[in-house]
Amino acid sequence: IFISDAQRVYYVPSGIFHKLAIEAIPLDGERFGDNYSFYRLSSARELIPDNDSTPLNSAQLYGGLTYGNDIKPLVRSLQEVTDISNMLNGVMDQQTLVADKGTKESFMQMNCKAPNILHLSTHGFYYSLTDQNLPSSLEGYNDAMSLSGLVMSGGSLSSRLGLLTADEVAQCNLSNTDIACLASCHSGQGEVTSEGIYGLQRAFKKAGAKTVIMNLWEASDVATQCFMTNFYSDLIHGSKDRHKAF
Repeated sequence: IFISDAQRVYYVPSGIFHKLAIEAIPLDGERFGDNYSFYRLSSARELIPDNDSTPLNSAQLYGGLTYGNDIKPLVRSLQEVTDISNMLNGVMDQQTLVADKGTKESFMQMNCKAPNILHLSTHGFYYSLTDQNLPSSLEGYNDAMSLSGLVMSGGSLSSRLGLLTADEVAQCNLSNTDIACLASCHSGQGEVTSEGIYGLQRAFKKAGAKTVIMNLWEASDVATQCFMTNFYSDLIHGSKDRHKAF
């Protein structure tokens, strides 16, 4: 479904379109996103104005996490969440979980007490059943919701410790979360079905998060740090509009 409103384009992706960044498609030396503002919706029902929206007043940040020996650290992740935390200081209640504090258990325990902003700077993963690199710890699982997720503190692909799967995220109550930001490689990947992408995309929306920011590809942690700090700077101190800030 595509609905055009002057320079705005509202669309509900289907099938393979879930795995495409339409805004980045080249157009006469530019990108579609340079000339049109694209609004990706889960359902056309989201076009109905939300009169119950409340100001952002709480945040929980994950970053600079320590992993098992088989997971490489994200060098700029700690600086990323530190910079964001400094921006939010004095603006809203916040909690920053780094090193060994950003556990899978700390995420699961949020449940109905989830913050308005949830920022996760960590590794994301998605494997298909035919993937030659499928870790032995994930063998035996045959659904995309169990083969995709985020690596939390102490995370190890060889032992499955510290792996927060999409299936586990979907069981949480994140209805209080306005923005779930997954500053993670491949966090937008998953299995394409007639009902959408089975993976973290579906998990966070099913859990109730209103806006989800994800990455379809690999991303430099240096570029991610720069992008995210600028995003939050405009969100908090600039336009205060999540779409414009993005």
